[in-house]
Amino acid sequence: MIGYIFRCTNSTEDECFERMLFGEVPKSKEIVDKVKKGDTLFLYNVTSIRLYGVFRADSDGGYNINPEAWNGRFPAQVKIIWMNKYKPITRRDFENIIKFNWRYPQPILNEDQIRSLEKIFKNSQRLPQTESTFRQRFPATHLAIDGHLVRSLGELNIDNWLFSQEFCHGYERKLPVQENIYCDFYIPLEDKKGYVYIEYWGREDEKYQERKQQKIAIYEKHNLQLIELMPENLENLDEIMPQKLRRYFKNKKYF
Repeated sequence: MIGYIFRCTNSTEDECFERMLFGEVPKSKEIVDKVKKGDTLFLYNVTSIRLYGVFRADSDGGYNINPEAWNGRFPAQVKIIWMNKYKPITRRDFENIIKFNWRYPQPILNEDQIRSLEKIFKNSQRLPQTESTFRQRFPATHLAIDGHLVRSLGELNIDNWLFSQEFCHGYERKLPVQENIYCDFYIPLEDKKGYVYIEYWGREDEKYQERKQQKIAIYEKHNLQLIELMPENLENLDEIMPQKLRRYFKNKKYF
């Protein structure tokens, strides 16, 4: 079995789905000509670094199947249909099984790579039961100053502190691992080569503690940088946070 990764950008992605057509530049014609109806395909957005799947070729690869598509810029084309419509995954989720030439993934996949990608897509859709239950019990309804909707007053205090101290940060990002786990907060490191993650452990009940231990085990397994905060830390964030962040951000003015 052979599969293929086609490419798009933010400006061409919508047209791929509207026309149900993938296209490549003329110099890729030799590769696209190898695509046969029924082959497994994926679409990689080189701007957003997201991979879409899983598609099946609905035609053999050809040239100018639709000459009007993308104003003729990508004439090496193949018709496609969704085989399994998953949420996209990011480059970090699969770059350990796919070779990249700078921005671009290898275009031709072997059977093992196809199966590995399909497994990653399937796993990325399912949250652990403890995480799913937690999200249902505690919806994100607390509005932070920066516009983030968070799940507790404790997280609200943390988000507002990060914003007030001018830390670039995000909320509930999927960790760059195969497991489908999301952090509370993440902050890009100064060298732009990774993140430090923040988890706020705000409850003591048994199910929450089970969720907590599952998440900590994943952070440790993948050697991810983690800062842990407890409810008693919230009254003293101006002292606690600089202490915990100092090792990662040596250039902050008050560190």
